[in-house]
Amino acid sequence: MQNLINFIQDNMFFQISFFDNSVSDWLAAILVFFAALIFLKIFKSIIIGKLKKLSQKTKTKVDDMVIDALSSIHWPFYIIISLYLCLFFIKIPSLIKQWSFYIFFIAVVYYCVKFLVTVVDRGIRITIEKRNIFRQ
Repeated sequence: MQNLINFIQDNMFFQISFFDNSVSDWLAAILVFFAALIFLKIFKSIIIGKLKKLSQKTKTKVDDMVIDALSSIHWPFYIIISLYLCLFFIKIPSLIKQWSFYIFFIAVVYYCVKFLVTVVDRGIRITIEKRNIFRQ
């Protein structure tokens, strides 16, 4: 690992600067972007999948509601999170940094609201189903 770090520090290619960032800075940002994206996709596909299987075995519907709400989060949110994280590894103007935070914040709020709407919608459907069962 130390050899790789020394190679990057000594190599002139990695010292070339684009938009006030060296090639190594850009590579770090790109690696963080893809690492975050892969981590989030693995989280969604594996962990949410396993939680979905576990929640189907329980009698309560609350866990089903939460899993459905988490499953409603899709790739645009993952890209926004990954982009926001990778911006910490490069130098960008403060205006862009500020706007990237606003975009990130709006996306988080949007998906939180979407999460809550999904939970409430599922809760209402369960309540309606229970009331229809009691009426029969």
